[in-house]
Amino acid sequence: MNTSLSSAVKGLHLNLDRAGSWLAPLTLRLFIAWEFFESGLEKWNGENWFADIQDAFPFPFNHVPATLNWELSMWAELICALAILVGFGTRVSAIILIVVTIVATAAVHWPTDWSTLSELAQG
Repeated sequence: MNTSLSSAVKGLHLNLDRAGSWLAPLTLRLFIAWEFFESGLEKWNGENWFADIQDAFPFPFNHVPATLNWELSMWAELICALAILVGFGTRVSAIILIVVTIVATAAVHWPTDWSTLSELAQG
């Protein structure tokens, strides 16, 4: 009886290890895909407001027309989110989305004047 219980626990542990090796990355993929795809859909259905903040974009994006920046960010968020979700080209997609995030942080989410990290975190 004791050995069968021990075998059952070991089998359960092995199955949980197998599930965890694909469940954790899947959860992260779902979260990342949802966040970026939702942002891309907002751009798809919304008005282009990049012209209002074009000067705040970091180089070289401040020299690109606002409509092109809008299209680039929208398509990057839509296509790369789907690619990450299905596991196709995840490294390239992640790098593209990191660039989109850095530009968005620099142009929109950082306050213009900040002196401490807590002020920066407030956005």
